[in-house]
Amino acid sequence: MIYYFKDIENLDKKIFNNLKIYLPKSRKEKIKKITNKNQQNIRILEYFLIHKFLNLKEFEDFKYTKYGKPYLPNSKHFNISHCENFLCISFADTPVGIDVQKKVSYNEKIAKYICNDYELEQLKNSNSKDIDLTKLWIKKESFIKCLGIDISFNLKKLDYKNCTFEYYQIDDYFICECLKKDD
Repeated sequence: MIYYFKDIENLDKKIFNNLKIYLPKSRKEKIKKITNKNQQNIRILEYFLIHKFLNLKEFEDFKYTKYGKPYLPNSKHFNISHCENFLCISFADTPVGIDVQKKVSYNEKIAKYICNDYELEQLKNSNSKDIDLTKLWIKKESFIKCLGIDISFNLKKLDYKNCTFEYYQIDDYFICECLKKDD
């Protein structure tokens, strides 16, 4: 299940100031380190929305895996992504990864960096290279986040056989949700 929030910068700033009071100390410290006020507000909103949707009684901070995937012990799986003023949160019963990206302009150097030969051939023959490159990027990013592996993993050699993907488009933003299949 995906929830998304767009144009967060247009929300009343008083909301964030009021919510900030209830954050755990560790979350407040993390947010203070973010210099962009809008990004701070996105982090406040994501925290409370996850707690709300998971129906948690206590406000504990997220734990993180070795490679930075957030989780809460004994709760459903969730994942978070944000781009500019757009926030996506995905919840699932199996490991999940989500990525949101504003449509990128096709760049051959980036394509060669992330794509294997088959994917490069698909892009070469595409009538919508910008959209297809954006979709490949978010697929790979959501997959990495789903499995909780290191972002420096070779993006050309990803094996998707144990996952399913769903794509969504909202205006110029593209979202990909990756769900790990039950073993």
